Amino acid sequence: MLKAYKKFWEGYADFTGYSTVSEYWWPHFIHLLITMPLFYALIQLQIDPNDVSAYQMIYSLRPLYSVFGLIIFLPSLTLSVRRLRDAGLHWLYLLVGLIPYVGWFFMLLFMILPTNRDKEVETD
Repeated sequence: MLKAYKKFWEGYADFTGYSTVSEYWWPHFIHLLITMPLFYALIQLQIDPNDVSAYQMIYSLRPLYSVFGLIIFLPSLTLSVRRLRDAGLHWLYLLVGLIPYVGWFFMLLFMILPTNRDKEVETD
């Protein structure tokens, strides 16, 4: 797990190469753990919309999560490109994720595909 996370940060601007399924999913799992306090506050607001402490938590964490999102944007993008290449797909398949309502589902399917390096993908 930590090896995959270290590779995530080492390859922050590396659009070449490959990333296996586990190398793709472990960093996302760690990012989920990092963002859990925000999710907790949002769930609290769903349970009790008058919970002032949940609002305070959200407003105090918002700048931190914004910076975190900006920091992990490029490494996440490069990781997705390497994962698509490992699955034998072209990087332009990332644009499928922009399709409203169903794009996330197709991206999920692309990211869980097994390694298929038989088909060499042009890197343009």
